[in-house]
Amino acid sequence: DSIVLLKNEGKRLPLSGSGLRTVLVVGENADRLHAFSGGSSEVRALFELTPLLGIKMYLGGNCRVLYAKGYTSGEADAQTRERLRREACGMAKGADAVIYVGGLNHEFDMEGRDREDMKLPYGQDLLIGELLDVRPDAVIVNMSGSPVEMGAWIHRADAAVQYWYSGTMGGLALARVLFGEVN
Repeated sequence: DSIVLLKNEGKRLPLSGSGLRTVLVVGENADRLHAFSGGSSEVRALFELTPLLGIKMYLGGNCRVLYAKGYTSGEADAQTRERLRREACGMAKGADAVIYVGGLNHEFDMEGRDREDMKLPYGQDLLIGELLDVRPDAVIVNMSGSPVEMGAWIHRADAAVQYWYSGTMGGLALARVLFGEVN
């Protein structure tokens, strides 16, 4: 109930699950667990379905779901970030659909720590821009518990979704929204 459609130009969403052979999911947040940290938002969950796993579960074996990290929140030099960006953009060219899942994590969304600005960390604005160069139809999913600045790319994106930190079944809920089972 909390996933928010921010933009849907040209009726880009919902994605059609039929006819898709390959879906590329890009972004560290697509395959990162968030429920187990974050101060007051931390929960003791038995499991968490990431967006990547939720999309794979939703599409089943009828579609190949590929993953490219695209960026890293860990200590990395410019060459590593550039390599991850190039890899993601290269893979995007051959996919039938591209879903970017980025945003913040609990290094930024946490109690007792103020952010210096509202920009996306880890070079994500650059990555999103380059993905949109290659795939103007990419769906952009922002996962965060607080606002982020989207001015660098929102005017170019056809579809953008605010996903928040959605808990144990969040990944499957996101898939159900992106593919139009619920709205």
